[in-house]
Amino acid sequence: MQKTRPPDPEWLAPLIRRTDEEMRLKGFSPKTRRLYLGHIRRFYQARGGPDPRSSFEECRRWLLDLIEREYSFSYVNQALSAIKFVHRDVLGCESPVARIPRPRRGRHLPNVLAREEVRRLLSELRNPKHRAVALVLYSSGLRVGEALRLRVQDIDSERGLIHVRDGKGRKDRVVMLAQVTLDELRNYARVERPHDWLFPSGHRRDRHMHSRTVQRAVTLAARAAGIKKKV
Repeated sequence: MQKTRPPDPEWLAPLIRRTDEEMRLKGFSPKTRRLYLGHIRRFYQARGGPDPRSSFEECRRWLLDLIEREYSFSYVNQALSAIKFVHRDVLGCESPVARIPRPRRGRHLPNVLAREEVRRLLSELRNPKHRAVALVLYSSGLRVGEALRLRVQDIDSERGLIHVRDGKGRKDRVVMLAQVTLDELRNYARVERPHDWLFPSGHRRDRHMHSRTVQRAVTLAARAAGIKKKV
């Protein structure tokens, strides 16, 4: 059962509402809006006061607290962006966050699976839908969210293309569709027969699969295939 979030305090609710409206006007995705509002609620409730404007020292102490609690690089930077958005785009004032240096991510080489490892991984994915999603990901380089938001009409089998709608940066693009991936999609379609979403949810066909479903299936398949790399 989904937890019900308690209502915002009276002094905070107007700011949350205005911020959400501004993000909607600017075309922020539902996921980004939800994450930003979560950071904003935590920041202002920790301050415990009705004044939405924040001092440099308040923002600095808050950032140090996140770092000391060992939150990830992406979490801290997203939180900073959320507070900066409130100051600049909602309150119309200079954000003290702009003067705080962002923590830098350490550079690491990505884990790349060898062709034999990909073959072993795919062989452990017995569910046709999971196997098709994984092959789309590994052959086209799409992000998980981009692959799961594909619709049937986005697959151009005649020209061997995948149309990616509203990808990162809310941009559309086209990527190559490998023949082996097309063959797998055709095998999958004969079983699943998707009509709108290419990879619909197993519970509600008017929604696409959840990313956690794919991640869990791939993780279990990698473990069964004896792959130690993070996939």
